[in-house]
Amino acid sequence: MIETGITGFEICSAGVIEEDDLGTPVYVPLDITYDPETGSVTVNQVVEGGRSVQFDFYTDGYFENDLTDEMKNILGLCVQYVWERRFNNDFLPRTPKIKDDSFDVGNESNWIAKGTERLKTIYGQLNSALVSFEQGLAAMETLPSGKKFKPPV
Repeated sequence: MIETGITGFEICSAGVIEEDDLGTPVYVPLDITYDPETGSVTVNQVVEGGRSVQFDFYTDGYFENDLTDEMKNILGLCVQYVWERRFNNDFLPRTPKIKDDSFDVGNESNWIAKGTERLKTIYGQLNSALVSFEQGLAAMETLPSGKKFKPPV
């Protein structure tokens, strides 16, 4: 049992850094149990002496106020852009492959061009949504409070 003194978190993860056969550092997660009231962490497996255990503490995130539909759309576009960028830049499809009858890779040039075009489209949508949101905020701050548009109830 390790007394961390860190209380109030919902999730805790722990691990050690080890070296693989090639000498590359690798994070190895540990099986643990965390008590958020006392801050104690019980390690459910044997850890060799002299090892340094790394802890990460997390709590569930939330927004104090409800997001508007426009904000939710912008957040969704951000997630979509990051997701597409991650898989569009995947090294595996961009590397040369052996061409034989057992594996058909299709046209890599077309794949790269379409992925790049998709990223540009999503980025353009995200940028337009952000600009529109910022312009709306600026207009709301500029107009006198009596002249602001009030939606019907």
